[in-house]
This record gives sequence, structure tokens and C-alpha cells, in this order.
Amino acid sequence: MKDTIANILNQCVYNKSLNDFDAIIKLIDLLQDKDTTYASMDIVDYNHNDSTISIHFRNKDYKLITVTFTSSEYIAIHLDCGCTYTFINDSYNIQYNDIRNILQAL
Repeated sequence: MKDTIANILNQCVYNKSLNDFDAIIKLIDLLQDKDTTYASMDIVDYNHNDSTISIHFRNKDYKLITVTFTSSEYIAIHLDCGCTYTFINDSYNIQYNDIRNILQAL
């Protein structure tokens, strides 16, 4: 599922400010184990309903990362450092219903 989330996030980088782009790319790198601090990161919890999809990851040191997609087309990324990035997933990118359908098919 980490690869699927990384692929979805890759589709969310269009038309983003540099800060939003950097936040998304940082999370993609973490999911793809490019940062050894987060090696062997696993999904702890996956929740979804009609308006929100939340995926929580942790590594062996219990460092928690969360990515949330909302039906109002927002994406929130919470990193263990206390950093939170929230941005609009505008129409240039993959939309909530498509994300929900991809994740439910897994």
C-alpha cells in the first residue's frame, strides 16, 4: 500500500507552491524508504468514510506519520517532528473519489 500512496501523492504535486511540493516529495521519499530513519515503515491504521481517508504509518522506532485526504479536496500531512502541512488538492490533481476508489480496491 505504501507504493500506492506514493503514486497517489505523485499525482498531487501539480500546480503546487514550492513549499507544498517539497512537503509532498518529502513524504513520498519517506514512504519509499529513501530516508533510513523511516526504513521498514508499516501501515498502523487505515480509516475511511464518505468524507475522509486517513492512513497512519510508523517505523520500528514508533515514529508516526499520517496522510489524510478529504472530500473537500484537502490533503494533510503530519510528520513526527510536529510539522503539519495542509493544502488544497486542486483540479489539476487526482481527486478524492478517485483516491478512495484506488484505496478501496486494495
